[in-house]
This record gives sequence, structure tokens and C-alpha cells, in this order.
Amino acid sequence: MPLPCISPAPPSGTSGALPRFAARARTRAGMTLVEVMVGFLVLALTVLSALSGIMFAWRVSDSNLRAVTALEIARSVSEQIITLDFETLQLTTLPVDLPSSPSGSMTVGTWNNRSEDIHDTPANTADDLIVGVWPEIEVTEDSSGARCARVVVRIFWEENSFFTRRTREDAVTIVRSPVAAY
Repeated sequence: MPLPCISPAPPSGTSGALPRFAARARTRAGMTLVEVMVGFLVLALTVLSALSGIMFAWRVSDSNLRAVTALEIARSVSEQIITLDFETLQLTTLPVDLPSSPSGSMTVGTWNNRSEDIHDTPANTADDLIVGVWPEIEVTEDSSGARCARVVVRIFWEENSFFTRRTREDAVTIVRSPVAAY
């Protein structure tokens, strides 16, 4: 016996209306506008939460890139100072500079500001890392006449992550003697 909802012709003597359960099955065949809107709302909330997570990760990554680059600059300057002659360390101007933005020298005991294009966007200077390097050199001599120099390379940089501007600071300390130590 065929099902009433797919019967090709209504039985004789009826008005042609489908039975009650068949009419209900037909109304549930598609999705209502409310169901579609709820689906889009769930999808939008999922995309927004994923996007906010991606943006947070990007900001943290940029902050770490700035910190690592600034410390790499401090390490580079301290390594250049180590290679200098011991007598040169007593000058107020050192022939040391950053390879990326050379000006020829650095003054001891003052901030030497440089900018570093960390995102490789020469046309956009707004995303550059602004770095200040402060080399301090203190030469000491003990009672036996042995001399050594304590070199502190202080560095500061600005972060504009997380919607605020913060200045961060760190330092690298080295000790240099006139006699090479192996």
C-alpha cells in the first residue's frame, strides 16, 4: 500500500487534502529565518573569538620581536666594545655603532638613539623600533696595579603593543681587562 504523503492522486470521495502527519512533514522540510539567523550569530561569535585570539597572539609576537631585537642590539654593541683596545675604553666617544643605522660612534654616559626597521617596511617609519643605547665604562685598578673595565650597555625601547606605549629597559654587563683572558 503506498504512503499517503506520496500518493499520486487523492482517494475518491476526499477533498484532496493530505493527512495531518504529511502536512507537518512538509513544513519541516526547510529552515526558518530564525534558525538561519541563529546559525549566523553562532558563526559570527566563533569567528570573532578566533580573530581576537589571533590579534592577541600577533601583539605578543610583536612585543617579543621588539624585546629580542633590542637585546640583540645591546649584545652587538657590547661585543664591539670587547674588541676595542683597552686604552680606547677610556675615551668619551667610542668607535662603535649599530650596523643597521650607523652614525660612526657612540658617546659614553649618554643615550644614543637609533631606529631599527624590524618589519622591513622602509616606507613606514611608524612601526620602527626606537632604541636608546647608553654605554657606561668604569675602569678600576686594584692595589697590585691590575686594571679592568666594567662595561654596562643599557638599552631602552618603546613598545606600542596592547593599545598603550610602554618603555622597557634592560642591560648587558661585561668585564674587560687589558690582558686577553683565555
